[in-house]
Amino acid sequence: MIAEGTRYVAVDESGNALEGTVTVEFYVDPEGVPRMIRVAGDPDPVVGEAAVLTVSELRFAPPRRNHNPTVVRARMPVVLGGGTSD
Repeated sequence: MIAEGTRYVAVDESGNALEGTVTVEFYVDPEGVPRMIRVAGDPDPVVGEAAVLTVSELRFAPPRRNHNPTVVRARMPVVLGGGTSD
């Protein structure tokens, strides 16, 4: 990963922060941009949406195979929580 993305906090209808770990699957294009992002499994829809938004902001090192630009499939956990990271 080259740069960190924006931190999203998922909240319920009462404004309480939701927490959880969501596995997200996606492809990294030749420019290092995540594409076709989807949540694996069946998390709370709000938590899943926050995980997708988080991954959409990330940028990765451009993938290469035999020195040629390529697309790679990726899978990663996204940990969401209500606290701040200091």
